[in-house]
Amino acid sequence: MTIKSLKHSLPRASIVTITFLVLSLMGITVTSSAQDDFDRKENRNLIKDFKIKEIKSYLYPEEGKPGDSILVSNTFFNSDGLCVKEITTEYINTFEYNAEGLKTRETSERKGKTGQSVIVFTYNSKGNLVLSEKVQEGYEGPLNYIYYKHRLTYNSENRLINDEWIDKGGKVQIHERQEYLDTQPDSGVVDMIKYYDMYDHPSYIEKVYKNGRTVMYEIGEQNFISYEQFVDERKRVVRIINNRHMGPHASDAVLRDGHGIIVTSKVTELYRYNTYGLIAEKVIYQDGVVIEKQTWHYIL
Repeated sequence: MTIKSLKHSLPRASIVTITFLVLSLMGITVTSSAQDDFDRKENRNLIKDFKIKEIKSYLYPEEGKPGDSILVSNTFFNSDGLCVKEITTEYINTFEYNAEGLKTRETSERKGKTGQSVIVFTYNSKGNLVLSEKVQEGYEGPLNYIYYKHRLTYNSENRLINDEWIDKGGKVQIHERQEYLDTQPDSGVVDMIKYYDMYDHPSYIEKVYKNGRTVMYEIGEQNFISYEQFVDERKRVVRIINNRHMGPHASDAVLRDGHGIIVTSKVTELYRYNTYGLIAEKVIYQDGVVIEKQTWHYIL
């Protein structure tokens, strides 16, 4: 599976491939496929315009079990709409930015542990992230050794073509290459990307349609659709159908059993937005049963 497709296989309680899982376990923020990424330019602008100072996120009990919701994160913003601090159930993360509003430094403290972990971010002249690198590791965390450097390269059209993750020993743990294919004018497809794994084997094809629908097909699986994403008229994600979902307890399974095979299932995610245009609720269904619900509350 590709880095991108595996990202869609894990629920985002804070963030959330082995890459996606590892980073979430370490408390490092990774862009989500949905609109719960407050670092996106459009979301930053909304946060700034409505003078939102804090966002609280609650996770309801999984699998329909009764009980109160759990506060899983507090996110704090400055007057420019930039996230400057995030407190989760396990981590306290702070963020620094340059004059252009690009994140340059992330400092993470694990609750109950001494020391800090620091990541610095480097951009090219076009403002694209080209390297994030851990320059200080102040505590031990689950699978912490895997993430050390994240390097990205772009083509002449400013599109991502290589995405690789390097461990602290300098070994490439994950590498993904992207190839942009031509589309037919009458096909309804506006973008088509072919993904190759770290052994340069083709693994997925992603198609983006005029109406914003995104579909990912597994190569060699008779055009099996592993992932579909639907958006509304404002291009906000409203529904995701994931046929390779790892389940809400995938991280527990990996930590317990190592890098073995995790049973997958079909899962549907539904998203709802508030009057600000920001995410208010995400509900995850498996076989028609709610297995996870997350809500966001905004403080002015």
